[in-house]
Amino acid sequence: MAVDVREVQARSAEAFQVAYTEESANYQRAALVGDTEECARSASAMAGLRATCRELDMMAQEALNPQRPALPVNRYGLTAAETDVALNSFSGVSDAEKLESYARNKSKYRGMLARGEYSNNYQGSVK
Repeated sequence: MAVDVREVQARSAEAFQVAYTEESANYQRAALVGDTEECARSASAMAGLRATCRELDMMAQEALNPQRPALPVNRYGLTAAETDVALNSFSGVSDAEKLESYARNKSKYRGMLARGEYSNNYQGSVK
């Protein structure tokens, strides 16, 4: 069963609007009686609600418009970013050799990942 991201976002926005309205009323009541501490708490809560609502909006946009992977831009199958890294990572060889070496190392790395010979768990462990 698929979930409609728009419906999830709309329901979340409604709930946040209700909470924000309540907190705004709390702030106004506190301001009328001169309760600075309660005003500060309400203001902080309202800021948190607004930030969370903005974040939910961005998450919905990301879900509805996923990023597409960068397309290769050269004969070595490297993206523009990879090409930039390759051209700035090696010295003493031609640009073509830099690109070829980077592509070869990229292919080797992907093969090792696929065969389970290398673990990319961000802790540096190699199997």
